[in-house]
Parts: sequence; structure tokens; C-alpha cells
Amino acid sequence: MIPANHCLKTQLIINLHFDMDHVPGSDQPKGPTWLIDVKEGRLFQGNHQNRYIALSYTWHDSANGIDRMNQLKLLTSNMSSMLAPNSLKRNTSQLPAIIQDAIELTGNIGERYLWVGRLCIVQDGPQKQFECMRMDEIYSGAYVTIVAAAEGGLFRNYGKSSKRSVNKTSHKY
Repeated sequence: MIPANHCLKTQLIINLHFDMDHVPGSDQPKGPTWLIDVKEGRLFQGNHQNRYIALSYTWHDSANGIDRMNQLKLLTSNMSSMLAPNSLKRNTSQLPAIIQDAIELTGNIGERYLWVGRLCIVQDGPQKQFECMRMDEIYSGAYVTIVAAAEGGLFRNYGKSSKRSVNKTSHKY
């Protein structure tokens, strides 16, 4: 189990979508087309009834030693293989740490489905533009959204900082 204070140290923000007058996903005509079934380690065709967690993060040119072009993503050519049980577990080496950690966290908090753009939107398919245009619905329909601010993964490199250039302008009045 991942301790809660550990998540805080990694700059992880968990946003529970809760409003007294709104049940997450209740006004959504349709949920995400594809979800990750973390229990079976595979892609799953979603519907409006599936409660899911969404991951919001930035794609990096290189994540845990994997260059962007070699990171696993959903394509028309690999869709059928990603539907097979344990297909994501077999391809863990191609998944950025941030996604591996989100899969682990989803299972650890007792949820079954996770939505991650690169794995749940067909990146070379005709529906990509449509799916991207409805990302606001996907995030707002999520039971929980994990917002990952650190690039090394949700549970890695906390307490460390990398050098960043800062443009500083001062004004005297």
C-alpha cells in the first residue's frame, strides 16, 4: 500500500470529483471508448456505466529511459493485442513510470478502470480528433483524476529537484 504522505511528496494531486448535486458521469451520454482494466492488465471497451480514474500528466520526450517513439501507445496495429489479458503487464518496459504508478495506485485504492490518453485514444485512428475534443467530458466524468506534476513517476524522485532556468525580471517603481 502506498502511504498518503508519500503521494504528497511526489507532487501528486488527487482530485475527487464530488458535488452535492452531481454524481460523476451522470450527465455523460457516453463514457470513454477505451479504459485500462487494471485487474486484468489489458485494454477494455468502456461504457457510460464504468466508474474510472483518469490520469492527467504530460508526455515527455524520454520517460524512465524510454524515448517517446518507443513508449507504448494505442494504435490500430496493436489494438487487438492490447485487448488480451495481461497485455499491459507484458509490455511494462514500454510504459512510462507515471503510467505504471497510476495503474498500481488505481488497483491499490480498490478501483478497476483507469483512463490514460496515450493508451485509451487510438493515436493513429480516425476517431482521435473526436476523442481529444471530448477530453473535458472524460476528465469531468472520472470518479477521481490523478494529476501528476512530476515526470519521474508518481512515487519516484521525491525530495530531488532538477535545475531549471528561470527568467527573472525586476522592476523598480
